[in-house]
Amino acid sequence: MCQQLKAAKGEDFSVTCPPHPSLSDHPIDAAITSALADAGVLDYAGPQFYDWDGFSPSVIFDLVGQWVAHFGGDESKVAVGFGANYNPGFYTSLTPEVVASTWASIKAAYPGIHRAFGWSAQTDMDAGGSFGRTMRPRL
Repeated sequence: MCQQLKAAKGEDFSVTCPPHPSLSDHPIDAAITSALADAGVLDYAGPQFYDWDGFSPSVIFDLVGQWVAHFGGDESKVAVGFGANYNPGFYTSLTPEVVASTWASIKAAYPGIHRAFGWSAQTDMDAGGSFGRTMRPRL
């Protein structure tokens, strides 16, 4: 199906996947992304490092490394999804500044990774856009 979509839509059409960040805990995500990559149709997978307060900078860094290894070292196949300004009390450990620092560590280790996103744009806008302002110059 993805091969047909890419053929019909052309080079500007991307196939992406927002998998769970833990390949070992979610083997179906590993299988899907492997199959798409092996078929040559996956432009990138964006593991989602949000909706859990256990995503410390070191955990994110380690899991990003697993995703890079999952794609045989092809860093261009990995995007990093961060939480953007979650409500205080739920997700306070990854402020925009901590995300920027985590992103700098990731980029230093994996310079071929050039995609990151914040979930969600609406949440960030509601919080004054600090995630977007902090990350824009870094991407």
